[in-house]
Amino acid sequence: MTVSELRDALRRQQQAYEPAPGAFDRLVRRRQRKQRVRRLATVAIASLVFGAALLVLLPLSDLDHGTAIIDPSTVGGLDVAWTAGVGDSPTAPIVHDGLVFVGTGSGELFALDARGGHVVWVGRLSGSIVSTPAIAGDQVVVHTTSGVLAAFDTACGSQGATCFPTWTGNTGDGAGSPPSVADGVIYVNAGDDRLLAFEGCSSGLCDPAWIGRIPSYGQPGSLVAPAVADGSVWTVLGTDTVVFPMRCDRVCEPTQRQFAGRMSIGPVLGDRLIVLGSSTGYVYGFRADCPGQCRAVWRARADAPTTPAVDDGVVFVSGAPGGGLAAVPELCRSAGAACDPLWVGDIHGSPTSTVVTTNGVVYVGSSDGNLYAFPKACDETCSPSAVVRIGSSAGGPAVWEGRALFVTAADGTLRALTVGGVDP
Repeated sequence: MTVSELRDALRRQQQAYEPAPGAFDRLVRRRQRKQRVRRLATVAIASLVFGAALLVLLPLSDLDHGTAIIDPSTVGGLDVAWTAGVGDSPTAPIVHDGLVFVGTGSGELFALDARGGHVVWVGRLSGSIVSTPAIAGDQVVVHTTSGVLAAFDTACGSQGATCFPTWTGNTGDGAGSPPSVADGVIYVNAGDDRLLAFEGCSSGLCDPAWIGRIPSYGQPGSLVAPAVADGSVWTVLGTDTVVFPMRCDRVCEPTQRQFAGRMSIGPVLGDRLIVLGSSTGYVYGFRADCPGQCRAVWRARADAPTTPAVDDGVVFVSGAPGGGLAAVPELCRSAGAACDPLWVGDIHGSPTSTVVTTNGVVYVGSSDGNLYAFPKACDETCSPSAVVRIGSSAGGPAVWEGRALFVTAADGTLRALTVGGVDP
């Protein structure tokens, strides 16, 4: 091979290794695209991990809410979000930790999901549950007409499981009066002559820590929940208002007994008074810190009242003459006469539920099958802001996070009410 031929061969080989025009730019762009894809994938994975962490760390109530707060400006939009059947003669509901608890006349305690209304678990007891359950820490407590006080863990089951009581106590009471809880002690009436205090119960059969006792006159047991104020336990035994000390030995004598008519409603703690209702046409108020023998220092007219509510110095009394619901100042200069109401709201039918007030709205159920909602601040003659048809005699309601009301009815249903009827 000549020198010129060798030179030409080397030139051709050199040209074969030279990149085509623009090849380097295309290589750079491909690498940049790959880097962008990797960065986007990293961001997407980090977002998924962060979202999953939020679901684990935050409660559901902090993540939505699509439902509006129920107050005087929104209560007119109340509608039924869901309805659940719970059996015959349901009690008024109580809400705790996202669960709605309802007892029934057939002895069942239902725990339902507050958001969707499905049954989470159910407890079954002998006798009827005719009074509202009470929450004691992480337990829900019910009292049956067979004289059994029973406590269930609030998280005892799921997916409709049947639960059994953690502990029970024998009360000997056939009325099934409602329990109440204060400072870890569960108080419940038994017959017309005893108040029982249960404390420190954990499993099996539990005896009361102490018993408050008065003479029995053979009267029916009262369906009232005791209340604690100023170191004393107020209750109604038979038809008398009775006051016991919060702590005492095995058998405790009352410090006070009142005879202001035939008492049947209350006691309800106010800002300044203990409020109780009677079957004699009045609701009475007593000073919680009264020295010596207490006497009623306040009264308001009410025919067949249900349990009243007290909020910001005003007592909301059902069964008021000339209307269904009256707002009466907790302090008034009546000189022995009944206090004049600030306003009276008319309802049709007779009141059938405890009066409940929250977020500036006052609620009461009626025998005409409606739940009435009144603004707390109202004119002298007050019209309801909302009337929600329940379908039969309305009980309850219980309020959850200010966004949902739960109401039971005599037809054996539990309803959730929200603004616009959206799920809670």
